[in-house]
Amino acid sequence: GLKDLNGFFRYAGYHNERPMYCRTAQFEGTARVFTLYRSRWKEDVASCAFGRWNISICPVNGQPGTEEEVKFYDASSLKSEMY
Repeated sequence: GLKDLNGFFRYAGYHNERPMYCRTAQFEGTARVFTLYRSRWKEDVASCAFGRWNISICPVNGQPGTEEEVKFYDASSLKSEMY
């Protein structure tokens, strides 16, 4: 994993009606914004009843949950009310 991702992610609004969080960290020698969000993609919901948590770098002016993001981690949600 990336040590620079350990630490505090700040609240950054909503994505797909769910809260998302951001953290600035170094990646390949450049400060980048990492986004922690909960997906609602059909294939994620099919494999996990409550979706998945993801950490990724989104393109400038891009949105999380697209093919353009660089995904680093994902994990299944255990309960719908856990965010």
